[in-house]
Amino acid sequence: MISLYGNMIKQKKEEVSEESAAYLEKVLNSANELYFAMKDVIWSLKPEAESLNGLTQHIGDLGQRLFENSDTEFVLMSNLESTKDIPLSKDQSKQLSLIVREGMHNALRHAKAQTFKLEIKHHLNFLNIDMIDDGVGLSKKGSGEGFENMKIRAEKLNG
Repeated sequence: MISLYGNMIKQKKEEVSEESAAYLEKVLNSANELYFAMKDVIWSLKPEAESLNGLTQHIGDLGQRLFENSDTEFVLMSNLESTKDIPLSKDQSKQLSLIVREGMHNALRHAKAQTFKLEIKHHLNFLNIDMIDDGVGLSKKGSGEGFENMKIRAEKLNG
């Protein structure tokens, strides 16, 4: 509902000041993030959350939704169709999902990329997740904690 009302206001640009438009954009972004966070919580309670194939499907759906209204093309590649489904604990699934979500958000917010490619590969009991974009690169003076959070989450998984 928040997004619906926000988008209705956004369509009436002649009646909204530049400052109000900036605040409106923040409200819409926050509503969108809350929506995706709730979907993650609901998904994490389902049995599919306890398998690598289920996680890959969830991440693919998330990527499609996140990138659908952007100028960035989302590409998901995996070799999981050729491997046996791998069971995951709820914590493993959660940590992996949050790592990929952070990478996607970083690409959307900062990279100005035309393409974001997510590659998920499983081989000989190793899982490799690559997030590749053709964006502008990293700023040396970034104040965000995203990469540090991704590193901490990966370390929790012995990654």
